[in-house]
Amino acid sequence: MESDRDLLARLRVLNQEIGRFTVEMLHRQDGGALPADGLRPLAEHLFQLSVDMRDRADEIDGLIIDQESDDA
Repeated sequence: MESDRDLLARLRVLNQEIGRFTVEMLHRQDGGALPADGLRPLAEHLFQLSVDMRDRADEIDGLIIDQESDDA
């Protein structure tokens, strides 16, 4: 399924980039505080991917439930 491959590709890219984001934020700390302008975009990427993955899981669960009810 193309949408499932897309989700995994997005996760792969984020996984590869998260270390770079982390190091960048470590270097940009101001008195120990994380930079909001670095933290916010990372949070948005994580959030959107999480929502999309959860929605896909809900869709899959719905498909499985529909198949079971069709068999009955």
